[in-house]
Amino acid sequence: PDGPASAHRVLGLVLHRRGDYAQALTHLVVATPDIPVMAARITAHLHRGDLAAARQFAATISATDARDPRLATWLTFLRDCDSRLAQV
Repeated sequence: PDGPASAHRVLGLVLHRRGDYAQALTHLVVATPDIPVMAARITAHLHRGDLAAARQFAATISATDARDPRLATWLTFLRDCDSRLAQV
């Protein structure tokens, strides 16, 4: 699909790949949330050290999407972080 959301998706994913996570997020938040975009949003927040934002976004992901292995790994990681933080 063409249009602004598609352009933001491409820009966000390219910037993420280049390691410019802050700029990537400005595009990823307005892109259509497919699996690669959602995974990139989580990892961009984590690379920026913003665990709370990663967890907050992860909470919005549907159970169906969460089954995808590209997201499941990151969602498991976030749950593990929550468990470890609860032990501190």
